[in-house]
Amino acid sequence: MRAFSAVVLGAFLGSCAPPPSLLDQIRSSGELRIITENSPTTFYYGAEERFGIEYELASAFADRLGVRLSLRTADEFWQLFPAVGTERAHIAAAGIIVTDPRRDIVDFGPGYQNVSAQLIYRMGQTRPRNLADVVGGQIEVEAATSHVGMLNQAARDVPELSWTENRNANAESLMRRVAAGDIDYAVVNSNEYKLLRHYYPEVRVAFTLDTGAELAWALPKGADDLREAVSAFFAEIEATGELQRILDRYYYAARDFDFVGSRAFVRHLNERLPQ
Repeated sequence: MRAFSAVVLGAFLGSCAPPPSLLDQIRSSGELRIITENSPTTFYYGAEERFGIEYELASAFADRLGVRLSLRTADEFWQLFPAVGTERAHIAAAGIIVTDPRRDIVDFGPGYQNVSAQLIYRMGQTRPRNLADVVGGQIEVEAATSHVGMLNQAARDVPELSWTENRNANAESLMRRVAAGDIDYAVVNSNEYKLLRHYYPEVRVAFTLDTGAELAWALPKGADDLREAVSAFFAEIEATGELQRILDRYYYAARDFDFVGSRAFVRHLNERLPQ
């Protein structure tokens, strides 16, 4: 009887092995699920292939793990964080700024790019020098972004400050609305403005709201093995120069801004191509 009990107990204990880690699950399934946004700085479709900084980074990381990449896009920015660690996504890679409130719900990989938040306005309007100058104007920001927290904090010093949080907005739509005169001001990240200003040359930077913010991937809480793999990946591509080469592919041409040339390009785009 004792021998039988020992066999049963041994079989029970043997079945209580710890579950595989998230990284092991990714490798065994052969699939890395990434959620991102559709934008010039993250991911977009070209004529025959996919492009974007986050797309190239995610593809390289999937190759490093030896798995295929499954990429999904969120319709709105606020949908990214609830998806992390679920069946929808292992990682959110969408130009996400690291903030303390976000650290409460997700972990972050290493920062791979520094950006600043900038308030933009339309050329021909009086350039505001600070937030007190925009009181009474129509300001719009993308909902659930770090820009909302910045304005909430700024409102302590400028109580009259007000703005609209648009759940359907992104940097491109905000710049388009400022260029068209639909709104007076908006807040976008410096990297987004750098790429998009060629399409909206009338939009200018009034001033910088915050500097030194880092972009990083959002990871599930407690997935230490995945976080270590992501950290090792970014350390490697930074050391080899591959990270800088990826960034340069998208930002190098945007460094030289020609207002006249950009306006001519946009005019030809609207006049010569089908709507």
